[in-house]
Order: sequence, then C-alpha cells, then structure tokens
Amino acid sequence: MIAAALALPVRAVAQCDPAQDQRVLNAVEAEIRAGLGGRASEPEIATRVAAAQERIRAGGSLSCGSANARAAGGNAPGRQYGAIAANAGGAWGVSWSQASQPAADARAIRECGGGSCEVRVRVAGPACGAYAANGVQWGWGIDATPAAAQSRALAECAKDGGGCRVVAYTCNARP
Repeated sequence: MIAAALALPVRAVAQCDPAQDQRVLNAVEAEIRAGLGGRASEPEIATRVAAAQERIRAGGSLSCGSANARAAGGNAPGRQYGAIAANAGGAWGVSWSQASQPAADARAIRECGGGSCEVRVRVAGPACGAYAANGVQWGWGIDATPAAAQSRALAECAKDGGGCRVVAYTCNARP
C-alpha cells in the first residue's frame, strides 16, 4: 500500500476529499503497525507513520496534497500541522493549524511546559489527533473527526490495560 501510494502520479484534482485522503493515510498507518508487529514503541511507530504519510502527501497522491498546492500557487488546502505533547507527570500541550511540523511540535512542547514533555501525536493536513492515557500506558489516534481520533486513541491505550481516558485532542482547520 505504501509503495503503491508513493508511486501514484501527481495529478490535478478537481476537488479536495479529506475523508478519502484520511482513509488512505489510515490504511498506511495500519500497514506500518502490522508490519512492525508490536516490535516498536508508540513514538517510533508515530514517527514512521508521519514520515510515510508525509512522503505520500509530498508526492501529490492525495486529493488535498501538493497537486492542489501547485494549482493554487502554493496555498495548499490541508497543509497544516498540529501536535500533542505530554510527560509522565500528566502535563500536556497541544498545537493546531501551524505552518510546519517543527513549529507544531515546538508549540505543543511549550504549551506542555517544556522540560520532560515529548511529542506523542503529530497531525498533518485536515485531520484530528488524540492522546489517551491511564497513568501507565498511553495510546494515540488520528482520524477525520475528533470523536473518531479519540476512539482510536482509547482503543490503542486499552490494548495494554484498561482505565484509559482521553487526555487531549487537536484538529487542524478544514480547507
């Protein structure tokens, strides 16, 4: 799936379809998780998923991706970034609709209080991300709506134990 999505030609798209784009990105995430088979930490998985999804976006394989950016003179719908940072002590911070992933990460860490805070969730494009925890375990989810992202985060957290609750969520602006 990843190779197939990366190989898709850049094309002009008449209309941005965030729901279809999110289905493609969710499928990429599922494939990466299955391929790692529990042999990687959540931050490592998140980093791999974000990198693969960014390569797909940069290749113009999504309807809201770079093909539209070229058609719109560089003002691409959905090219916004968000993040959720947290630490073991329960502090958290969020960012949304930032111009770059590094800016989103820095803002979330700053909102969290810096120090021991680390980015747990990255969101690119018109999507929502959520972070759930139970004090020991945590999980994250990315989807098209806040409710769906929160549901994914709770399900991921619950894989390793119960009592999880949504700590934070963020959504980038819709085009």
